[in-house]
Amino acid sequence: MGSLSVTRNYFDYPLNLWATFVSIQRMNSELCFKRFFSVLFLVLAAFSVSSQNTCYISGKITDSKDSVIPFASVKLRSITDSTIRKGVMSDEKGFFQFVPVPKGEYRLSISAQGYKNAVLLLDARSKDTIELNVKPGDDASVLDQVNIVHRQERASQKGDTSEYNANAYKVNPDATVEDLVKKMPGITIENGTVKAHGEEVKKVTIDGKEFFGDDAMTALKNLPAEIVDKVQVFDKGSEQSEFTGFNDGNTEKAINIKTRGGKINGVFGKVYGGYGTDERYTAGGNFNFFKENRRISILGMSNNINQQNFTSQDLLGVSQSASGGSRGQMGGSGREGRQGGGNNPTSNFTTGSQSGINNTHAFGINYSDQWNKKWKISGSYFFNATSNATNSKTSRNYFLPGSTNQLYTEEQDKGSDNFNHRANLRLEWNIDSLNSIIITPKFSLQDNRSGSALQSITTSSENAVLSTMNTSSSAKNSGYTLSSGLLYRHRFHKRGRSFSADFNGSLGDKEGESFLYSSNSFFTQVDTTLVTDQRTITTSGTKDSWVTLNYTEPMGKNAQLMMTYSPAYTLNTSTKLNELFSDASDSYSLTDSVLSNDFNNAIAAHKGGLSYRYNIPKMNFNVGVDYLNRFFRNEQFFPAESVTAKTFESVLPQFMLQYKFSSRTNFRINYRTNAQAPSISQLQNVINNSNPLLLSSGNPALNQQYNHSLTGRFSTVDSTKTKPLFFLLSGTYSDSYIGNSSIVASQDTVLADGIVLFSGSQFTQPVNISGYYNMRTFLTYGTPVPFLKSNLNLNAGFTHSRTPSLINNQVNYSRTYNVNGGLILGSNISEKIDFTVSYSANYNIVRNSVQPSLDNNYYTGVAGAKINLLIKNHFVISTDGNYNHYQGLGDGYNLGIFLWNGALAYKFLKGNAGEFRVIVYDILKQNNSIARNVTETYVEDVQTNILQRYGLLQFTYTFRNIKGKMPEGAQRGDGPPPGGGGHGRDH
Repeated sequence: MGSLSVTRNYFDYPLNLWATFVSIQRMNSELCFKRFFSVLFLVLAAFSVSSQNTCYISGKITDSKDSVIPFASVKLRSITDSTIRKGVMSDEKGFFQFVPVPKGEYRLSISAQGYKNAVLLLDARSKDTIELNVKPGDDASVLDQVNIVHRQERASQKGDTSEYNANAYKVNPDATVEDLVKKMPGITIENGTVKAHGEEVKKVTIDGKEFFGDDAMTALKNLPAEIVDKVQVFDKGSEQSEFTGFNDGNTEKAINIKTRGGKINGVFGKVYGGYGTDERYTAGGNFNFFKENRRISILGMSNNINQQNFTSQDLLGVSQSASGGSRGQMGGSGREGRQGGGNNPTSNFTTGSQSGINNTHAFGINYSDQWNKKWKISGSYFFNATSNATNSKTSRNYFLPGSTNQLYTEEQDKGSDNFNHRANLRLEWNIDSLNSIIITPKFSLQDNRSGSALQSITTSSENAVLSTMNTSSSAKNSGYTLSSGLLYRHRFHKRGRSFSADFNGSLGDKEGESFLYSSNSFFTQVDTTLVTDQRTITTSGTKDSWVTLNYTEPMGKNAQLMMTYSPAYTLNTSTKLNELFSDASDSYSLTDSVLSNDFNNAIAAHKGGLSYRYNIPKMNFNVGVDYLNRFFRNEQFFPAESVTAKTFESVLPQFMLQYKFSSRTNFRINYRTNAQAPSISQLQNVINNSNPLLLSSGNPALNQQYNHSLTGRFSTVDSTKTKPLFFLLSGTYSDSYIGNSSIVASQDTVLADGIVLFSGSQFTQPVNISGYYNMRTFLTYGTPVPFLKSNLNLNAGFTHSRTPSLINNQVNYSRTYNVNGGLILGSNISEKIDFTVSYSANYNIVRNSVQPSLDNNYYTGVAGAKINLLIKNHFVISTDGNYNHYQGLGDGYNLGIFLWNGALAYKFLKGNAGEFRVIVYDILKQNNSIARNVTETYVEDVQTNILQRYGLLQFTYTFRNIKGKMPEGAQRGDGPPPGGGGHGRDH
């Protein structure tokens, strides 16, 4: 159907934003921040005023058989003002458009060879949007059908899937999927991590097919927004749970990108390169070949401007083990629960969040195809090489019960080179209508080189120096992980009866060598200086295997019963050999038995259970219980032989209820239990002295941790008013929580196991403590703002947790409260105008039962704005600014930081495929990185170096030759939704 749509225009009023922002540069940061947003408000107000007086006219011409009529003459003439006359010619697809004209009454005439003229009287005085079908014919028929187009549906709720209509969100012509999804309610990107409805997105699929494995950001950053029809957000279950319909708790937040019509054919992508001041450079690109079911994507990048594209899998150097969690440690249902006993360092290294200055080189290829009706394949390979240089300054206040407080300050320089190869494959064989097999091998190979130099000083509350430290260290680590799964699924002829068997195994191995030289001076009653010169050789490995067998039996028309049995076995090995330097042999030949250890941990588990599912159109619930028998065997071979064995028996109930109030409103509640086994690093009784003032060790006496988790989700979408609302409430309670026991020495101390702690040093090891709980709420709401032609997304949340710990053998409960909120106002005006205004706030309260001096309140807020203007179809003005402000941090950390970037671009070549862009990053040279960390024993503020001001000249060439079922001439936010799809996610 052809259509003529009327929208508002904002280009008859020159804005001269560039001159405005140049003047801002001369102001100080606080004044700059205020005026920046004042100017932005005036700009938005100007948009609103201008939108009342102009309109944007476009349309499509077809014949009676809906075939396009190309190269027709289209004339527009005002009935009331004879000076307003415009004429254009339709393109090869029958589309035409006029530059914005004043609102009023017009005569629209169309003439084409072989057709008689069509004339239409168009009333554009008050209507915001008009749809007009124009079909010139041999009989000179004139169609006067005029339909009011309702505001386009932007979101809908289909069961447990939230679906967004991509056409309802306007972005620039060369925007990526990342630019598109950030405008959708409830979807945010924070420090390179994608979040949807308050939860981290673990997987992004394209038309239900994997894209670069579990790397969620790769798809969003490298695919053009124009290919997207729908964006679907849902909780993806395991292959077995999706087959049986029983929720096994192994869910993860996922996004599925539905392409237009699901059949995009063509070649598209871009290449770019740029060079600038301080020898800054960037180069890269992506190539995509889509033909029916065959899809090939190739991408690459190389830069030294901190653009990163890796996951925690790529960072062996900050990992504690070569493999992740093991299935032999399975605790029952789900991934809920919290790991104690120290922080996991990889949690701070999600995609694109590494601090310092980084050089990155990356290459990846993704392939998916359906070879025939029986075989589907998808796979990817990714390589990363990253160099990092970081300087950090730390100020840490220790507040100790019954003693004086201590201040620890530290400055550290460190660098690393990390190399990673990872590959994954998925083969799906549909043997027949009743049987299928899915094979999923994965492989990762890592290599890391690192070095650091650290200086620190510890003082008492009376400013007396307690200790100083100077260390230098270097390390090299390498490792691999290999895993594979085979899932067999069978449906019986009787509906609801099924059997599935999931076989899995994994191997992991890591080896490393490190050197540490440290000089530590302690100033107590007797001044002491200790020098450490050591080499440490480590090896660790994991062998893991498990099977899950499921059988389902129908229980009437609407019910099913499922029986499950899952055996698992895990063997973890870890060896640490610490050798001191010997002057006599001039080599590292003296074994330090206190710092050396040879340790194995074996876990055998058997889990069986019964679940019942009842499903009717409005309601679906599962209820079940599992019995878990888990056997631990810990063996130490050095420095002394010992064996400990434990058996744990756990009953693990679970419950899930989903109720659909209507097709637009959905509620779901989940209760799950989980028995979490300690890791080998938490069990291994060996001292880690990489920082001689902060010693740590494992604890072979640890028991498993038992978690209860309750989660409720409510979602509703008013599609007539396009106002989606999502609410999340979750909580976790843990018995035998694996927390920390810390001994902080205010004077020289000898611990029970012979460890000497000098004044100002600390020893930490994991212990079981009951009393941990955490609760969290999250609310997001979206609504259009018609007078600005924009979308407003609001979010708010509250988190409260209680974490138990031991501090100098006293139990401390640390309670934290976090109140957060934010808003994002994103334009929906046209592809030529794109702006975003945002603000996020976090207020934190920390209270301690026996450490009131650790009580702390602090606030962080980030205000941001981004504007992209396409002028005369060739010039692009872009600028963005973020103002970060902190309150309640230590002296020198309560800063206001304004990060302002600007760019001017010129587009040329056919279809604006070429672009030259001048970019200035951090114009005011204020970029900074500040973080506050609060633990059971201290409060610390960390300031890290980060990339600051540079200029860059960049050339980009974009190629798009897309065919197939793309709606011809579709403009985001205009006209009706494209055909096809829209009935929930595809798998």
